[in-house]
Amino acid sequence: MHRRPAYRLAIAALLSLALVACTSVGDLLSNRVTVSPEQLQSQLDRRFPRDYRKLGGMVSVRVMHPRLHLQPERHRLLLDFDAGVAAFGSDPATPRGHFTVSSGLRFDPAAMALMLDAPAVERADVPALAGFGQGAIESLLNQWLLDEARNEPVYRFSTTDQDKLRGRSIRGIAVTASGLQVQLGNGQ
Repeated sequence: MHRRPAYRLAIAALLSLALVACTSVGDLLSNRVTVSPEQLQSQLDRRFPRDYRKLGGMVSVRVMHPRLHLQPERHRLLLDFDAGVAAFGSDPATPRGHFTVSSGLRFDPAAMALMLDAPAVERADVPALAGFGQGAIESLLNQWLLDEARNEPVYRFSTTDQDKLRGRSIRGIAVTASGLQVQLGNGQ
């Protein structure tokens, strides 16, 4: 009589272990990695504020408060930022303007991260820099954007996702209403 409950418990434990193993193997063998908007926003929040200096340090722009919006219809991210400006002694911590950037995404295998691809300033309203002219403001923001796209990831994959990505090609990165879908191929 005591053997039957122990036997059932052992069978249940083995089935549970088998199910967990199948789930882990299935996750590792799937052909995509999903990144939620919350995961993207969380990593962006940890990277900002950031300062960008121009004109020999006479002007500093603090880029802060990133806000992520997904644009599946355009296959792009939309990022809104506040900008603080320090020129001639003013404090860059106070937002004095706002700008919006849109960008596609590319995978950087060395960094195991998603990077901006073909970013563009969509809107810029930074009254504190009005004396420099709208062209100078856009030039400053575009230079910052190029540096960001080249050097700073939008999203760095977790260790688990990095294991899935190693040795796999990236077939595409889809921007969807529910997040990013990184589609994986079989080899590099």
